[in-house]
Amino acid sequence: MNTNEASSLFGLRIVESPDVPRYTLPAEVLPGIPWPTGFRAAINSWSLAFLGTTNLVPEGGALVLGGNTLLMRPKTIGALKSICGG
Repeated sequence: MNTNEASSLFGLRIVESPDVPRYTLPAEVLPGIPWPTGFRAAINSWSLAFLGTTNLVPEGGALVLGGNTLLMRPKTIGALKSICGG
């Protein structure tokens, strides 16, 4: 679901909470000292495959923001679309 796309459920706006990697290396080893070329990308790729992703929203759940917005995981939004025919 594109977050720019207007989606709603029972009058509540739906916003997608993106899955993010559980771990990524910081941009620099120490301030001003970057990682060797390609090292950070390789470790981040490995950690994504090994550790997976995480999300602020619990699996299958939703968070209500401001009384009129639902924050949901991408899988939950997809499941709702398949059930509701959207």
